[in-house]
Amino acid sequence: MGRSEQVGQLPPHRGAYDLALVRAVGTASVCVEYALPLLRERGVAILYRGQWTGEDTTALAPVVEQLGGRITAIEAIVTPISQSIRHYVSLEKQRSTPADFPRAVGIPAKYPL
Repeated sequence: MGRSEQVGQLPPHRGAYDLALVRAVGTASVCVEYALPLLRERGVAILYRGQWTGEDTTALAPVVEQLGGRITAIEAIVTPISQSIRHYVSLEKQRSTPADFPRAVGIPAKYPL
């Protein structure tokens, strides 16, 4: 298929999906930049993260807003085998993502929003 930075700019995929699941492939802002361009309005992105703090939420909120979404929920769960705490950060896309996003391959990771 391709990298999300490329696929997110392709007309058949941009704004085409109802759901995006993103495991921790980078910082939360990078994961949001990968996911939101692929979603249609009212689509949902779920970021699977390890530890999460209020400061993480505060830092992520303006990035999500810039990319056309909003944070709708943050839930902590305990994994069944290791009993580790993990977090699900739920986002909803509210409007179209600006055409500049996602940025070219490697740029989101090198220069996170």
